[in-house]
Amino acid sequence: MLMGAHVSASGGYFRGIERGMELGCESIQIFPSAPHSWSTKALTQEQVIQFKEIFSNSSISSVHLHAIYLLNLATGDEAHLNKSARAMIEFLDISDTIGASSVVLHPGNHKGLGQESGQKILETSLSSILNQTSKTTKISLENMSGSGTQMCGDFNQIINVIKNIESDRVGICLDTQHAFAYGYDIRDYKTCYEIISLIDSEIGLEKLHLVHANDSKSQLGSHLDRHENIGQGYIGNIGFKNFMNCLTDTNIPFILEVPGYSGNGPDDKSIMDLKTLHHQVTKEPLS
Repeated sequence: MLMGAHVSASGGYFRGIERGMELGCESIQIFPSAPHSWSTKALTQEQVIQFKEIFSNSSISSVHLHAIYLLNLATGDEAHLNKSARAMIEFLDISDTIGASSVVLHPGNHKGLGQESGQKILETSLSSILNQTSKTTKISLENMSGSGTQMCGDFNQIINVIKNIESDRVGICLDTQHAFAYGYDIRDYKTCYEIISLIDSEIGLEKLHLVHANDSKSQLGSHLDRHENIGQGYIGNIGFKNFMNCLTDTNIPFILEVPGYSGNGPDDKSIMDLKTLHHQVTKEPLS
């Protein structure tokens, strides 16, 4: 397993690598553009070369991009759907250019159409996007907290989407806080084991691309997306140890998306908390 965090790429994507190294990350996640804006700046050749050089000479093993929050690939609003698809194609092109491992995507909201109709739109959208992008790029569908008309709070639904698309380029980003808020009590080892076993048996564990390691400010089944520092929320350390115990033989990244101790996002103490839990599970030396 790789311990890491979502970090700022302000000033250039390569700054994300530098910030990740400063925190002691082994893997990082960055936004390719401002998360609440449709605008994305084109990368220059010089920026690409700079990023690849710093990445290759760093201790960071993998980089994941997180698509902006505005995307909705399950909506019946054709204009919004087309705009979302164009943006996702752009992010996958950036991923291919810089050598990122995947683009994390919130599956979207059906906006009253119902889960079944929303799922069909989502599957059609993803299939079209895959056909228009490089065969080396991957999408990581993130499980959601189940608020409102969100898609894919249920792991069975994500798995069904992936099976129906029939592409080895689509996998899962498992968010611990979202799972807990949806109603999966991951404080119980059996629950974590059942989730991982379901993924492994239905689509293969290689399609679990990364874990968003977030504690929860909201209670079990609240459907509220509220992240907390590891060990300071309703999940506690036990939920993360449970998943680590299920994934000890893998190289799956555990990425923090937490407030941090200063309130400015994951910091070095946040990373050390995660590494300490990893050490307690695997008995590997702290670094």
